[in-house]
Amino acid sequence: MAIGARAHIVVIPDSIVSKRISAVEMARRLRRAGHRVTLLGPGGDYDKIDGSDYVRFDLKLKRPDACIVGKLPLPALGKLRSWKATYADRHHRRNAIVKAVDIEAYRELLKELSPDLLLIDIEAHSYIIPAINLQIPIALFSVFYNLFKSSEAPPLHTSVIPGRGWRGRRLAISWFWLRFIIWKWLRYQAESFRYCGVDQLSLLKDYARQSGVRWQDQLDRYQWLIPFVYRRLPMLVLNPVEMEFTSNPPASTAYVGPMICTNRNQLPFLPDQGPIPLELKSLLETHRRATRTRRLVYCGFGSFFGGDDTEFLKKVIAASAGRKWDMVIGLGARAKPETLGPLPANVTCLCFAPQMELLSTADAAVIHGGMTTVYECIHHSVPMVVYPFTTNDQHGTAARVAKFGLGIVGSRSDDNITAIRNRIERILDDETIQKQVVRMGRNLARYDQENTVAEVVNQLISQKGEVTGINCGHNPSVS
Repeated sequence: MAIGARAHIVVIPDSIVSKRISAVEMARRLRRAGHRVTLLGPGGDYDKIDGSDYVRFDLKLKRPDACIVGKLPLPALGKLRSWKATYADRHHRRNAIVKAVDIEAYRELLKELSPDLLLIDIEAHSYIIPAINLQIPIALFSVFYNLFKSSEAPPLHTSVIPGRGWRGRRLAISWFWLRFIIWKWLRYQAESFRYCGVDQLSLLKDYARQSGVRWQDQLDRYQWLIPFVYRRLPMLVLNPVEMEFTSNPPASTAYVGPMICTNRNQLPFLPDQGPIPLELKSLLETHRRATRTRRLVYCGFGSFFGGDDTEFLKKVIAASAGRKWDMVIGLGARAKPETLGPLPANVTCLCFAPQMELLSTADAAVIHGGMTTVYECIHHSVPMVVYPFTTNDQHGTAARVAKFGLGIVGSRSDDNITAIRNRIERILDDETIQKQVVRMGRNLARYDQENTVAEVVNQLISQKGEVTGINCGHNPSVS
């Protein structure tokens, strides 16, 4: 197929909401380039999105609770005996779980759709593995920065900034990787015990075998993602190369920029937030006036990871009380407004805040380091104070915010009210950070303007999924 010709692309997102948002925006950009795009997956009401073809197909490996040691209703000794009996039967149980997944129906569906390219989320393993042996080009897409062991780029769960302090030296970074790989191996052993031999890795190995895929040839366990990545499939990284640490990513990797969905409040799989409250609308109108004398700070810590965030939110509120800025907090179901006590006059709390609307007016943001929120802040030229949770890649994202001068990073456990207040004041007054956010925003905009993801997809289609030379993406200078 000639580059630029209309192609049929099937996009298979993961179930995590932020990743689905990115997949929908990627599909929009591919349609803008003239391609036909079909979204395929277990849910999401994608058919309600303008211009989208959608095929619903659930391909999930369902592991019963009875496989979990901690849920066996027996005394300790009885649990051990039950575990031995259950573990001895692990092959039969894994086989039964895999057999319950209709792999052949999925393969027949793909043959019927006959796409020129399959684009699948890197963590959607149940959709990737059965498709490998089909004569259909496959590429994966990932929202993560560098996943592979490198002395330039620390593991994504760490806050290490290359080149800063002893932890940022190459030898130290290599040590962090070694420690993580050992931990990962130990985790595999513990999971195998806990799930009586029906852990995720063992189950996926059986799934690959029954799909006719030699997992040893395809999978790489010794990198950051749990449980593995795929060695031989090209990967589109939905991040800007300007915020990457490593200067030598794999040749099969293309950085195609973030998928910033500016109208995500209209997506059917997101909760309906209703109209903007009149109080908030009035506050935003006041801050949009050229004569305003106060600043606006948005605070939001996402809604994907649960947990009670009440005590930290109380510190943020106390840090803002009576200051020179107004603060709007989006709780995202992390806490209930009534649990936060009386609010200062300059603080507004909402269960769900219209984030894009607020960032279009805000002067600064206090956030958790989720990738979607970071890019939306940069898109609106909003400098950040980042307080990451100790989960997934948020510390790695926060390290990039600090490294490239887009904001500052705090500690949820160590920062007191005064420290939080000082960080907000600094981010509001630091012109160097504000200018750097604007520069990075221009770089991010180019990925959309030049439709880099469509350029890379065209190249993949013309090469029929071959990985040689795919590491093109977009690499403008930070200016």
